[in-house]
Amino acid sequence: MGEEVFIVAIVFGSITAIVFLGIMSSLVHTWVKNRGNKSIKEDDEFLDALREFKTKTDRRLTALESGLAQKKPDRVTESTQSDKSIRIDSRPEKTTSAKEGNLKNILKE
Repeated sequence: MGEEVFIVAIVFGSITAIVFLGIMSSLVHTWVKNRGNKSIKEDDEFLDALREFKTKTDRRLTALESGLAQKKPDRVTESTQSDKSIRIDSRPEKTTSAKEGNLKNILKE
C-alpha cells in the first residue's frame, strides 16, 4: 500500500508541475507581447538614454583621436631602420627516394 501512495503522489505532482509551468509560460508570453506593442519612437526614456550614450561615445572618440594625433610613431620608425635581411636558397634539392620526392613536390606546390 505504501508504494501505491508514492506512485499516485509522483503522478499528481508531475501533472501539477506541468499545469503550473504552462500557466506561467502563458503569463510571461502575454506580458512580453503586451509590453512589445510600444514603438521605440514613443519610448522617450530609451531615446534620451540613447542620445546621452551617443554624445559620450563621440566625446571619447574625439579624445582618443586627438591623443593619437599628438603621439609620435617612435616604434614604427625603429623597426624600419633595422637591417634585417632574408636569405633565400634558390638551389633545387636532390631527392634520393621516390617517396621523399613526392612529399617535397607536394610541399613545393
